[in-house]
Amino acid sequence: MTDYFEDTLRLYQTTDDGAVFLWIYTVDDMICIDTGVLGQMAKRMQIHAKDRAKADAMITDLMSQGFAEIDENAMPFLDVVWPVKEGFADAAEFEARNAALDRLDCFCALTGLGWVDGASSGSGTMEVGLQVVDLNIAIVALQTELTKPDYPPNARLVQLAA
Repeated sequence: MTDYFEDTLRLYQTTDDGAVFLWIYTVDDMICIDTGVLGQMAKRMQIHAKDRAKADAMITDLMSQGFAEIDENAMPFLDVVWPVKEGFADAAEFEARNAALDRLDCFCALTGLGWVDGASSGSGTMEVGLQVVDLNIAIVALQTELTKPDYPPNARLVQLAA
Protein backbone atom coordinates (compact mmCIF):
# COMPACT_ATOMS: atom_id res chain seq x y z
CA MET A 1 0.00 0.00 0.00
CA THR A 2 1.21 3.50 -0.83
CA ASP A 3 2.41 5.47 2.21
CA TYR A 4 0.24 8.59 2.09
CA PHE A 5 2.90 10.54 4.00
CA GLU A 6 5.18 10.00 0.98
CA ASP A 7 2.76 10.02 -1.98
CA THR A 8 -0.99 10.20 -2.58
CA LEU A 9 -2.83 6.98 -1.73
CA ARG A 10 -5.57 6.58 -4.34
CA LEU A 11 -8.32 4.07 -3.57
CA TYR A 12 -11.29 3.17 -5.76
CA GLN A 13 -14.38 1.01 -5.53
CA THR A 14 -17.25 0.28 -7.90
CA THR A 15 -20.70 0.58 -6.28
CA ASP A 16 -24.30 0.70 -7.47
CA ASP A 17 -23.85 4.50 -7.65
CA GLY A 18 -20.81 4.16 -9.93
CA ALA A 19 -17.12 4.31 -9.20
CA VAL A 20 -16.17 6.10 -6.01
CA PHE A 21 -12.76 7.34 -4.99
CA LEU A 22 -10.80 8.19 -1.90
CA TRP A 23 -7.50 10.06 -2.17
CA ILE A 24 -5.38 10.45 0.97
CA TYR A 25 -2.33 12.71 1.20
CA THR A 26 -0.65 15.10 3.59
CA VAL A 27 -0.25 18.86 3.46
CA ASP A 28 1.81 20.39 6.24
CA ASP A 29 0.44 18.94 9.50
CA MET A 30 -2.84 17.71 8.02
CA ILE A 31 -3.97 14.43 6.48
CA CYS A 32 -6.35 15.34 3.65
CA ILE A 33 -8.99 12.86 2.55
CA ASP A 34 -10.85 13.64 -0.66
CA THR A 35 -13.87 11.43 -1.41
CA GLY A 36 -16.51 11.39 -4.10
CA VAL A 37 -18.07 9.82 -7.15
CA LEU A 38 -15.57 9.47 -9.97
CA GLY A 39 -15.83 12.48 -12.30
CA GLN A 40 -17.55 14.70 -9.73
CA MET A 41 -15.97 17.18 -7.33
CA ALA A 42 -14.67 15.65 -4.12
CA LYS A 43 -15.60 16.44 -0.56
CA ARG A 44 -12.59 17.02 1.67
CA MET A 45 -12.05 15.93 5.24
CA GLN A 46 -8.92 16.74 7.21
CA ILE A 47 -7.35 15.00 10.18
CA HIS A 48 -4.38 16.36 12.07
CA ALA A 49 -1.25 14.33 11.29
CA LYS A 50 -0.84 13.50 14.99
CA ASP A 51 -4.05 11.42 14.57
CA ARG A 52 -2.51 9.16 11.90
CA ALA A 53 -3.76 6.06 13.74
CA LYS A 54 -7.34 7.25 13.17
CA ALA A 55 -6.69 7.70 9.44
CA ASP A 56 -4.93 4.33 9.23
CA ALA A 57 -7.89 2.59 10.90
CA MET A 58 -10.30 4.25 8.46
CA ILE A 59 -8.18 3.16 5.48
CA THR A 60 -7.96 -0.42 6.78
CA ASP A 61 -11.73 -0.50 7.22
CA LEU A 62 -12.37 0.88 3.73
CA MET A 63 -9.96 -1.61 2.14
CA SER A 64 -11.78 -4.45 3.93
CA GLN A 65 -14.96 -3.12 2.26
CA GLY A 66 -13.42 -3.41 -1.21
CA PHE A 67 -11.56 -0.15 -1.80
CA ALA A 68 -8.28 -0.80 -3.58
CA GLU A 69 -5.47 0.89 -5.45
CA ILE A 70 -5.50 0.64 -9.24
CA ASP A 71 -2.49 -0.57 -11.19
CA GLU A 72 -1.11 2.60 -12.80
CA ASN A 73 0.30 0.54 -15.67
CA ALA A 74 -3.22 -0.50 -16.65
CA MET A 75 -4.64 3.05 -16.71
CA PRO A 76 -5.50 4.58 -20.10
CA PHE A 77 -3.96 7.81 -21.41
CA LEU A 78 -5.64 10.86 -22.89
CA ASP A 79 -4.05 13.90 -24.46
CA VAL A 80 -5.60 17.34 -24.44
CA VAL A 81 -4.42 18.85 -27.71
CA TRP A 82 -4.81 22.29 -29.29
CA PRO A 83 -3.19 24.09 -32.20
CA VAL A 84 -0.58 26.82 -31.83
CA LYS A 85 -0.28 29.89 -34.00
CA GLU A 86 1.95 29.62 -37.03
CA GLY A 87 2.98 26.07 -36.15
CA PHE A 88 5.45 26.96 -33.39
CA ALA A 89 4.60 28.01 -29.83
CA ASP A 90 5.67 31.37 -28.49
CA ALA A 91 6.21 32.31 -24.83
CA ALA A 92 2.54 33.24 -24.31
CA GLU A 93 1.42 29.87 -25.68
CA PHE A 94 3.83 28.04 -23.36
CA GLU A 95 2.40 30.01 -20.44
CA ALA A 96 -1.13 29.08 -21.55
CA ARG A 97 -0.10 25.42 -21.78
CA ASN A 98 1.41 25.48 -18.31
CA ALA A 99 -1.70 27.14 -16.90
CA ALA A 100 -3.90 24.53 -18.61
CA LEU A 101 -1.65 21.78 -17.24
CA ASP A 102 -2.08 23.10 -13.67
CA ARG A 103 -5.87 23.45 -14.04
CA LEU A 104 -6.21 19.96 -15.56
CA ASP A 105 -4.06 18.40 -12.82
CA CYS A 106 -6.20 20.05 -10.15
CA PHE A 107 -9.46 19.09 -11.90
CA CYS A 108 -8.39 15.46 -12.32
CA ALA A 109 -7.30 15.24 -8.68
CA LEU A 110 -10.47 16.82 -7.29
CA THR A 111 -12.68 14.51 -9.36
CA GLY A 112 -10.59 11.37 -8.79
CA LEU A 113 -10.10 10.96 -12.55
CA GLY A 114 -6.32 10.68 -12.48
CA TRP A 115 -3.43 13.08 -13.01
CA VAL A 116 -1.33 14.97 -15.51
CA ASP A 117 1.53 12.87 -16.85
CA GLY A 118 3.44 15.55 -18.75
CA ALA A 119 3.16 18.09 -21.51
CA SER A 120 4.77 18.70 -24.86
CA SER A 121 4.68 20.87 -27.93
CA GLY A 122 5.58 20.31 -31.53
CA SER A 123 4.18 19.72 -34.99
CA GLY A 124 1.90 22.73 -34.58
CA THR A 125 0.23 21.64 -31.34
CA MET A 126 0.41 21.87 -27.57
CA GLU A 127 -0.43 18.77 -25.57
CA VAL A 128 -1.10 17.88 -21.95
CA GLY A 129 -1.01 14.15 -21.21
CA LEU A 130 -3.36 12.61 -18.66
CA GLN A 131 -3.38 9.20 -17.02
CA VAL A 132 -7.01 8.38 -16.15
CA VAL A 133 -8.80 5.74 -14.10
CA ASP A 134 -11.88 5.28 -16.30
CA LEU A 135 -11.69 6.37 -19.92
CA ASN A 136 -15.42 6.90 -20.50
CA ILE A 137 -16.04 8.90 -17.33
CA ALA A 138 -12.89 10.95 -17.95
CA ILE A 139 -13.92 11.82 -21.51
CA VAL A 140 -17.35 13.05 -20.42
CA ALA A 141 -16.02 15.07 -17.47
CA LEU A 142 -13.07 16.53 -19.38
CA GLN A 143 -15.15 17.48 -22.43
CA THR A 144 -17.33 19.56 -20.12
CA GLU A 145 -14.31 21.02 -18.30
CA LEU A 146 -12.61 22.01 -21.56
CA THR A 147 -15.58 24.18 -22.56
CA LYS A 148 -14.66 26.65 -19.80
CA PRO A 149 -12.97 29.85 -20.95
CA ASP A 150 -9.91 29.02 -18.80
CA TYR A 151 -8.73 26.60 -21.50
CA PRO A 152 -7.28 27.27 -24.95
CA PRO A 153 -9.88 27.42 -27.71
CA ASN A 154 -10.10 24.35 -29.92
CA ALA A 155 -8.76 22.05 -27.18
CA ARG A 156 -9.77 18.47 -27.89
CA LEU A 157 -9.25 15.04 -26.35
CA VAL A 158 -7.24 12.34 -28.07
CA GLN A 159 -7.09 8.79 -26.73
CA LEU A 160 -3.59 7.36 -26.77
CA ALA A 161 -2.85 3.70 -27.40
CA ALA A 162 -1.85 1.76 -24.32
